[in-house]
Amino acid sequence: MDNDKVVDVACDHALLSIYIYLNKKGVKVISSDINELPLMSAKENIKKYNLENKIDVRLSDGLKNIKNNEFDTIIIAGLGGKTIVDILNDDINKTMNAKKIIIQANNNIYNVRKFLTQNKYKIVDEKIIKENNVISIIILFEKVRKKVKYTKHELILGPILIKEKNSLFKELIKKELIKKQKILTKIPNKYFIKRRKISKFINKINTKLRL
Repeated sequence: MDNDKVVDVACDHALLSIYIYLNKKGVKVISSDINELPLMSAKENIKKYNLENKIDVRLSDGLKNIKNNEFDTIIIAGLGGKTIVDILNDDINKTMNAKKIIIQANNNIYNVRKFLTQNKYKIVDEKIIKENNVISIIILFEKVRKKVKYTKHELILGPILIKEKNSLFKELIKKELIKKQKILTKIPNKYFIKRRKISKFINKINTKLRL
């Protein structure tokens, strides 16, 4: 990330923006948010670190108030997958200018992986972390010339995470399977096609991961 031009979308308190500026060489950082209140918090935190002239704080609905030449890296963290996809898709031409996109989605990660890989981004790294008993996944996408093909299970589970199969990954998948099983018990027998799809998914995941 050294020398990158970063836009931290939905920056909230801007602590991530501050961390990036202090720990990466030659970066330019824009901290943006759609609401004034978190931007006030962002400005206060930036002032504490004497970075008022280093980090650009900007009111923006997604990428709307960000120019094409002001970034090459997009970071969106702490939002739901659907919201992230909406932000990226709403200004798709700007999104496609990004060389790198870093995402930490609270849910619907499959949708994010699917959207970005369909738009010629490759998943080059994935990390899974646990903080305050909440498990989340961080994904680094990089722009490529040709679309990389992923299977549906790779998009659901993560092509890198599924190979590593560490304890946090298994814990997350088990929780997701429990949710699916609960959903299955609530679907009436007459909806046999929907029940069969969910059952098939559960069995495949169990087989692939040997949970």
